Order: sequence, then structure tokens, then C-alpha cells
Amino acid sequence: MNILAEHITEGGLISSAYQQNPDRIVWFVRSDGVLISCTYNQSQDVTAWAKHVIGGTDVAVESIAVIPTPDGKADELWLIVNRTINGSPTRYVEYLDQKFSSSALSEDAWFVDSGLSLSYTASSITGITQANPAVVTTSAAHGLSNGDSVSIYDVIEMDGIQGIYTVANATSTTFELSGFDTSSLPAYISGGFARRVVSTISGLSHLEGETVKIWADGATLPDETVSSGSITLDEPSSNIIIGLGYSAILTTMRLDAGAADGTSQGKTKRVNNVTIRLYRTIGIKYGPEGGTQDTADTRTFQDNFDEGIPLFTGDLFLLWPGNSEKKARLKFESSDPAPFTLIAIMPQLHTQDR
Repeated sequence: MNILAEHITEGGLISSAYQQNPDRIVWFVRSDGVLISCTYNQSQDVTAWAKHVIGGTDVAVESIAVIPTPDGKADELWLIVNRTINGSPTRYVEYLDQKFSSSALSEDAWFVDSGLSLSYTASSITGITQANPAVVTTSAAHGLSNGDSVSIYDVIEMDGIQGIYTVANATSTTFELSGFDTSSLPAYISGGFARRVVSTISGLSHLEGETVKIWADGATLPDETVSSGSITLDEPSSNIIIGLGYSAILTTMRLDAGAADGTSQGKTKRVNNVTIRLYRTIGIKYGPEGGTQDTADTRTFQDNFDEGIPLFTGDLFLLWPGNSEKKARLKFESSDPAPFTLIAIMPQLHTQDR
């Protein structure tokens, strides 16, 4: 099974587990603590090996097991992970979350290790007064308390109301926007949501001293270092996922695009451009192996820049960086805690014949 990737099991294997649903994957732990997998589907002639770099410092996977999910609809891989936390070796029991589904929202994308999440539910707005201060009414209990920060968004017509405010005089279904006067704004017509936002996140003592990745409301925020079990966000947010970062990397084999007198192997060639096909992806870096990497931005000027980045599905044309070379190995990488699914690579090359 590993005849085309003999290096991936070097050093020997110490643990294994088979995951059948939703994908048929044989998981292994190498003697050096590296987690590897073999996606195997005989009916579709699929045998694909991969190395899984676990986030953190001095990381070693020590044992693995597959057990059913609580609802019995899929299998989960559970791991004993040994990593250095705040200068001391620490073992955690962790599991791999289910893959990013076709119906999941971008704000729910989970691409961190040893992560935790915090999420506040949005309440539908049914009215906003033209007053000083403005009073917001929601269709059901909003759960907000005096002093909380709240984000008001997607309101129709009442231009100028979108923003973050401090809650005052809260009842079950109403609250004031402390110090905000809406007397001169257009009248409220319909729509809109109110959702609590926070800037300080606690409960992260298991990652004390670590630099963590932050996925907040469908966008990447700057990395922060956990101190006293907490961090402060650059932007107040509602749906937050925090954990250790890792990089998803794909490097192709040497390309053989052909030449006038036969194969292009062993000949100097230049990759002029590459079209890639992506599925529900946000952001990607690309470039020649060992060379400069450029960033492909999947956001367009038609997108709202005060909202999370939309998931991109489709073809993306890339002008390829780099010079003429013999290897022509293409590298694609995502280091952000964001979805990244690469379906196809369509390069255009020029081969220098002998």
C-alpha cells in the first residue's frame, strides 16, 4: 500500500485504528509520534497517504482509537497528545472533529488543534425607537444584561444604526443602546439582528503561554498569546474558535507536461500560470517549492468588508511566481484557521527542449 510513499512509515508504526464512516481511513502513529493516514477506497482505486502535523510545541501523538459519535452516524478519531504547555510536558485527550460539511457556515469552520469555542445566538429585532437613547425590541428573550456589548446588524432602512453598543436598562425582550441617539435617523422598517459580542476570552488555561489562532465571525484575527488563561481580541466578536495553529500543505510531484521531442522530465521548464479549482475555501498561498509564495485572495470588491469572508467555490486563475527550473513542483498552503479544499490543479508550462 505504501510502495509509492515508503518514506511515510519510516521508523515503524506503534498504533493503528480504522475509521470507516464518513471516509475509509486507516490511521497510524509512527514511533516518532507523528500521525499519518491512508485514505483507502478499493472500489474507487484510492490509496492516498498523508502526514498530519499536530499544532503545538514538541508534539507527539502517543495512542489513537476510533469510536462512534454520540449519535452513531459517524466514527471519530481520538488521540492521546503529548505537547509542551507553558514549559512543561502535558498530555491531553483530544479528537478530530467531523470534516467541514457542505451546509456549514463559514463562522463555524473549525481548523485549529486543542481548540475551544464560544458562541452567542443572534436575536431577531422587531423594533427600534427614534429616541435618545434608542430602545431595541426583540422577538424573543435576548439574554443580554446591562453592560454587555451588543452588535446591531442587517437592519433595513435605518441607516447609521449598524454598530456595537453598550446595553442598558435591559428587560426580557428590550434594551437601550446606551448613549446612542436615533432621533435623526430614518424610521425603523423591519429586519435586523442583535448579538452579544466580547473582547476578552477566558477559560484557556490548557493553552497557557501558547500563541493561538483565532477564527471569529468567519474571519481570521491576529494571533494572541494566552496569559492567565485568557486573551484579548482585536475585534469584539460573537462566534469565536481558538486553538493551536497548523499548516495544510500540498506539494505536487514533478510536473510532466510533455515536450516537442517527448517527456519534459529532466528539462528546464517554467510554470507561466495555474488555474486551481477550489471548494468552499477562504484564502490560499501558492508558489514553487522552496521559493516565494504569493497569496490568492478569494474576497472580491462586491463582498461586504464588515462581514466574514464568503466561502469561495470555483476556478481561480493564478500568475505563477518563480523562474525556470527542472523540478517544477507546485506548492499550495493554508496557515489560517480557515477552510481550504483544493479539487484540481491546471498548470500552463513552457518546456525548453534540448
